Amino acid sequence: MTVTAGRISNAIAVPDAAVLRDDQNQPFVYAGSGNNQFGRRTVEIGESQNGQTQITKGLAAGDRIVANGSLFLQFANSLQH
Repeated sequence: MTVTAGRISNAIAVPDAAVLRDDQNQPFVYAGSGNNQFGRRTVEIGESQNGQTQITKGLAAGDRIVANGSLFLQFANSLQH
């Protein structure tokens, strides 16, 4: 049985691996911030299904994000602080 409620049309979805959490358990992704540069962007998430997580706030259609490898960026950034 599949139950779908509250589906948002034209929602942005990213691979589950792209969504990370900070020290306060707030979700974020690494999104393109310039020429081959990526920065942390806080997002609000919705449902997760079939390896994809819905982003309800914080990204726009066409934004470049890091999926596989985002943990490496998080680790590298933690070493710099």
